[in-house]
Amino acid sequence: MAFLITQNVAAQECDTVKISTYATTHIRFASDIKYVDISSKVIAAKIVDGGRDILALKARESFDHTTSVSCLE
Repeated sequence: MAFLITQNVAAQECDTVKISTYATTHIRFASDIKYVDISSKVIAAKIVDGGRDILALKARESFDHTTSVSCLE
């Protein structure tokens, strides 16, 4: 089952990314990620070791609301 989150990118645009409790979603950035802020505890986010330009996202539990993830490169 997939859920929606909103990701703010450097150009101040919003994109929709589907995540789930079953699989991890990976997002690759143009440069190293320095900071990640998640607005809800239902999402787990991690900067991938060995590839600091990749963010791994997974839902900890089912949710039905929109939430956000902000990243600084």
